[in-house]
Amino acid sequence: MDTVSIAEIKRSISTLVNRVAFGQERIVLTSRGRPKAALVSIEDLQKLKTLESSTASPFRAQRKAALAMAQAVREMTLARRTGVPFSDVAEDLRRLREERDLSIARKPTIVITWPWRKSSAWSSGQATSVCTIQSSTGYRG
Repeated sequence: MDTVSIAEIKRSISTLVNRVAFGQERIVLTSRGRPKAALVSIEDLQKLKTLESSTASPFRAQRKAALAMAQAVREMTLARRTGVPFSDVAEDLRRLREERDLSIARKPTIVITWPWRKSSAWSSGQATSVCTIQSSTGYRG
């Protein structure tokens, strides 16, 4: 399959149409390097339409049957629950994700521990402070 830019089509449309119609070529039309459309012969278009109609009908019927079955199951389940509706799953997921994000986003707590009594190291100036970082994820450094 050949690719041709929109600019080139403007210059040589009749040549490209003849290549497609009589040369059994298929040409992809691009704009800024990206495929936008295709030039195909009438025969190819008819084949595409036939293929589309033959495959679309069974799938459409299967989807309708599956949706009807799902609706029937939903109605039976609601009847068993004495009319109590299901919770909004999307809202539940949003709330759970928000809670998770908040727990992850908590900033770590910094705890600085100093020696609680003066020792010989403290009085000589050699004592150092200990810094412990505690986060909500359980990390201690």
